[in-house]
Amino acid sequence: MNENIVDLKEYITLQEAAQLFKKSIYNISYLVQYSRINKFYKINNEDFINAKNFKNQKLKKNLTPLISLRELRNYYEKIKIKEEEIINKIPNCNRDLLFFDVPEKERTKHVHRLHPYMGKFIPQLVEYYLNNYFKE
Repeated sequence: MNENIVDLKEYITLQEAAQLFKKSIYNISYLVQYSRINKFYKINNEDFINAKNFKNQKLKKNLTPLISLRELRNYYEKIKIKEEEIINKIPNCNRDLLFFDVPEKERTKHVHRLHPYMGKFIPQLVEYYLNNYFKE
């Protein structure tokens, strides 16, 4: 997908957002589901309405949900700032163990969001220790 075309749009589909931000569509829909970002519908050629205010259920079924590109960018910028704050708070921080550079799609592909469980960790953690502390 051409990012320049997306930059001209204020509202994009969840699929476009997933491609643009290198996330899975499930990661983007999670943000919508838990009100991190808003969902919109295009009701005619120019008007967009927040899904919370859209009451016509019959019409809603035929419309493609959209999200604000600006809102999504702001969300991920805030996440980036939080990551930097975490790094700055930890003295002698090993950035490799924070896995901020590993795409969320890769970090979460083996886990689900149905419920928390104590043994949950990202597969890259095991890979890190095997590569750095064990010989073949």
